[in-house]
Amino acid sequence: MSSKLKLGEEILTDLAAIQDQSHRDKMLGDEFDLPRLIGVGNGRTLQVTKAIDGAITALAVQLKAERPKLVKSITSKDFVSLVRAACGPILAELDLDRPFAETGAELVTRVEKAVDEQLAGLPRREHAFGVTLFGDPGVAPFSIGPVRFEEWDAWLTRKRADGGLSAITEQRLRKAWAGKKLNKRKPSMASVQERNILSAMRGAPYVASVRIEGFASSAGLEAAATAVRLAVTTVALLWPTPSRALEGMRLRFDPSHHMEEAVTFIPGRVVAGGSRLRGTPFGPSLTPDEWANSQAAVKPVFSAAGDAIALLTDPDDNPPRVGILRALLQSLMWFYAGCRELNDPIAIVNFTASLDALASGAQGQGILDVLKARLGWAPDAAFYTDGTTLKQVVEKLYGEGRSQLVHGTSKRIGYDWAAERAQAESLAGRALIACLEFVAANPNLDKAKALRV
Repeated sequence: MSSKLKLGEEILTDLAAIQDQSHRDKMLGDEFDLPRLIGVGNGRTLQVTKAIDGAITALAVQLKAERPKLVKSITSKDFVSLVRAACGPILAELDLDRPFAETGAELVTRVEKAVDEQLAGLPRREHAFGVTLFGDPGVAPFSIGPVRFEEWDAWLTRKRADGGLSAITEQRLRKAWAGKKLNKRKPSMASVQERNILSAMRGAPYVASVRIEGFASSAGLEAAATAVRLAVTTVALLWPTPSRALEGMRLRFDPSHHMEEAVTFIPGRVVAGGSRLRGTPFGPSLTPDEWANSQAAVKPVFSAAGDAIALLTDPDDNPPRVGILRALLQSLMWFYAGCRELNDPIAIVNFTASLDALASGAQGQGILDVLKARLGWAPDAAFYTDGTTLKQVVEKLYGEGRSQLVHGTSKRIGYDWAAERAQAESLAGRALIACLEFVAANPNLDKAKALRV
């Protein structure tokens, strides 16, 4: 692998070599159909070759690797774009008659300075997502870690107060929310903002907001969206079957509920059509009083889940209690995936992975240890009325379910796994709640293995 200084030298050498070439000659041997152009400022561009573009990408990869603190806060794609944008104006200024080793080193130094300045100046962002959280209005604002949930009206009031919306925009959004037709607005930044808000929220009764600092745009948006998904999953854990609650708890950012339709042909009969609703357009029913009365019980769950979810929006990759919080975070992620999964066997893999995360990867025995330590369930005691023990259930889910499916050795492909899916979701959900409560009650714990002892 070439060093960054060698890459800088290569870029200048190749750039000098193509100075007298035509636009077409610079594209020879390039599968990309259009000229490779880099902005150099004032609307001007510089055409480069595939080799130069590749060297710039390689330089970006090295520069990012030298900055391990950026591993979460900016995607590799965005970092390459940042380096590419920094290179343009510098390449346009460098004297190609000077020694290439000298100008290459200057290129690298100046690009590093420009990129570091850009990253140091990343603004604080607040990402907002429309959410169909509850089917009933009136639930007071609440937070789970970095995620704040508010009704649409409360969110508008807050954004107007903090200067995020003009008075006219607020009024028009309230009018639109009431189902009234809006008069056409003169094109402006405010009109674009209004249109974007209406499009993003699409009539969702609740808004989930995440404030995030030290992240570039793409990485920050994805971290915020994931944080909201997991916060919604934490809320869904309060229902007996979280996956059913999540059918109606959806971000407008994600795929919506929809009709699944098919046409069926049966020999000797007329064509039959069939459809079913995947998901629901509204969240589960919950009155404001029911929510208020549940807060004392759910506070520990929300507290520990919030601390775990906050890992996503913290650019520091090694905060306090990181070990045990990572276990909770990854368990939540797998649980969410299991709830959203359409295929029963794959859902079992996800739910069992959620349990495995709580057990620090200690396999079936580790899962049994978690269930015994946190819920008091004895592995060899009858778990179901037919005498089936918890150990037998876990062995089946982890062995026939997770391991055989993942390793391609299952003999039950195409079978009905609905009952096993329900078992896996129930065990994972109960264990996750118990572990969250345990972590909230023991704030000094920092090792994930504490969950199974």
